[in-house]
Amino acid sequence: MGVVSSFAAILQVFAGAMNAPTAQTFQTLVSGWLLAPRHTIPGMVRASGSDRHHATFHRLIATVRWSVDQVGLKILDLLTSGQQTIFLSGDDTLLARVKLPQP
Repeated sequence: MGVVSSFAAILQVFAGAMNAPTAQTFQTLVSGWLLAPRHTIPGMVRASGSDRHHATFHRLIATVRWSVDQVGLKILDLLTSGQQTIFLSGDDTLLARVKLPQP
């Protein structure tokens, strides 16, 4: 399964912080996350079209080691370099809703 080229550029930043097999597993999981109707590991594996057992992906989440700071700084460099257009969107559904007092 392929991902949009602008998103693939961001995934490459993560790949630089992991070894090659881990990066490939991570890319499969993220691709499944983008397409899955339910964001469970088995749901993401099914949505990605992978035939690998879901335990492989559970193990990835439980054991992978990478630097959030390193990845964050590289993504910032990618976004500010202006070498290509990158389309991003955000989803705030998991954020807590704060009710502001009415005037």
